[in-house]
Amino acid sequence: MKESDARTQHSGGYEDVDTTSTYNSHGQPLTQQRATNDAGTVCTTTTYANDTAHWILDAVTSVSTVSDACSATPTLPDDLLSGSRTLYDGATTWSATPTLTRGDPTAQQALTGWASGAGTYLTTSRTAYDVVGRAIGVTDAQGHTTTTTYTPATAGPTTAVATKNALNQTSSITLGPGRGQTLTSTGADRPATDATTRGP
Repeated sequence: MKESDARTQHSGGYEDVDTTSTYNSHGQPLTQQRATNDAGTVCTTTTYANDTAHWILDAVTSVSTVSDACSATPTLPDDLLSGSRTLYDGATTWSATPTLTRGDPTAQQALTGWASGAGTYLTTSRTAYDVVGRAIGVTDAQGHTTTTTYTPATAGPTTAVATKNALNQTSSITLGPGRGQTLTSTGADRPATDATTRGP
């Protein structure tokens, strides 16, 4: 457990903030309680899908915030302020502790309501990846997809990146294979430009 105190001056006077955090064995924050003298107390809880066999220790699966102390049992849904969830590796259903294969976050969900004793969530984005873990397609909640194409498609230094949005507007850049600097760039709303570089 770690505690910290801070005082901030503003036009209405001072805000005293007392923050208390708990961590797991990997040093990741599990709960963070933020208590202020003018806005009450909130508690944010985070869950993870840690895969120590593959050294995946950054896969956050959910974040939720309630208007209560972390030591208290919140009254749901009245105390629930916000919530988000992340699905990994193409999963179609959410789990707080899924089994990971690559650790790619493939869907983001946002809390939108409460029904039958549980939160209801809307999928706000879906992401597809290529074989080397680069995002190649992002689809929003309305079904609009932006795609990204890399050259070469697999191994080797990337020499070009092309992006096409849901309106079929394309932008692209070419990159120097040595240092990855931008050589040229084009876009649907601008002509091609050359980037001047120095050095070997």
